[in-house]
Amino acid sequence: MKGTAKNQFKKITLLVVVLSVAFVIYASYFSAGYKQQDSFAKEIIDRPSPIVTAEPPPVAEFRSDSVEDGRLPSSPLDGISTADARDNIFWYSERGHFGSDELSAYSAYDDKTLQEMIKNHDMRAAEAMGNKLIDRGDIGGAIDLFYLAAAQGSSGILLNLSHLTEPPHKVGETTAERKEVYRNSVIESLAILKTMSIRGDIRMAALGMETQKKSYETLAKEPLVLLEVDLKYIDRRGQEIYDDLQHKRYELGLGDFDNSTSKVEQLLYKYFYGH
Repeated sequence: MKGTAKNQFKKITLLVVVLSVAFVIYASYFSAGYKQQDSFAKEIIDRPSPIVTAEPPPVAEFRSDSVEDGRLPSSPLDGISTADARDNIFWYSERGHFGSDELSAYSAYDDKTLQEMIKNHDMRAAEAMGNKLIDRGDIGGAIDLFYLAAAQGSSGILLNLSHLTEPPHKVGETTAERKEVYRNSVIESLAILKTMSIRGDIRMAALGMETQKKSYETLAKEPLVLLEVDLKYIDRRGQEIYDDLQHKRYELGLGDFDNSTSKVEQLLYKYFYGH
């Protein structure tokens, strides 16, 4: 597993909280028909430098006037009505982006209580129990629970899953062999994040892809170059994961996924990534 899993999840949770505090009070939503481009992974990986490290404008500068002719706003949330704020808060929570306080509260429950909550499709309980299993070294068990949470409706948990693709080191494995194994695990992570983008969680999926790119280039000391065969695999595998999750969702007695993207997430994605 890349780095320490526990630290990875703390960083993910902190990042979600930091990004959401400034923006979560604004909202609206786009229709479920938002179509992801097959070149999503290529567009993100080929970016020369991430924009997401830039400081967002202060909340005080956000204006509620309408966005004209699809122009790129001077601040990312120009045109967002505060009357729609509750919709975005709901969207964020429904997609499994939980604050550290929420997950800490669930972590206090014992295993039996969490298991009962999981049976009632509580995504927070599945994530909290999965984190407990990681602390105990049961990575396989955690992956199963995270996939269950994803089937229950969490797209945010796919970000966690994207950090759990690397197999353990083998005895006698050479540096070149390990690099190839690591590259393959990154490709699989990008496929999971492709699934996340299909779910409409485009900004966090893009951020996850950039994180994978930086991680690979730091450890492998070479650029991450996606070949045509890699891109086709990412698209195919991403769709396969989505289909498997939808099938599992039906087995749980739940309906079709809601793959809509909130208007605030659309504007932030456009602001940070230029699409």
